[in-house]
Amino acid sequence: MIWLKQNGIYDAVVEHVEKAGKSMETELKNLYVAQALPEALLAARPGFAADAAAVRGLFKAQYPNKTDIDETEMLQVMRDVLVLQSATPGQLPLTL
Repeated sequence: MIWLKQNGIYDAVVEHVEKAGKSMETELKNLYVAQALPEALLAARPGFAADAAAVRGLFKAQYPNKTDIDETEMLQVMRDVLVLQSATPGQLPLTL
């Protein structure tokens, strides 16, 4: 979801998923076998991959199953989320 927001296609992808009668939450839980999400991504970003199967392969390579996340990864994700919440591009919002 962070990547979709960073690339400005989150709303279009969610809309496409919902029009297919699916929920974004369910599609994300079933990322490797999801049907609506890869199709929505291809609709929002033509040329991203050859087809929905290729998108699922990219998901699997980019987001492998993990049982733990290290501190560096956690801090990067937190930073990414905070940047998306900032009203000033390039700056983190005041956060406690």
